[in-house]
Amino acid sequence: RGRAVATLTLRSSGRARLTVHDALGRCVAVLADGEYSAGMHAFPFSPGPSGVGVYFLRAHGDDASSVFRFIFAP
Repeated sequence: RGRAVATLTLRSSGRARLTVHDALGRCVAVLADGEYSAGMHAFPFSPGPSGVGVYFLRAHGDDASSVFRFIFAP
């Protein structure tokens, strides 16, 4: 079974939340939700056996937020 790894780099310590959403906008995983130190952090994601498809990774921090689209095809 396949697995992806999302990385998050924080310039300074603070709160971060990473969520994965399917193409319909449903939250399918919360990869991170808490206080993190400055630097790079890695979070594994595995949608399960029928998880092939398009997903969106939403990253929220104290001072920024981003959305990234990715295709999961193990």
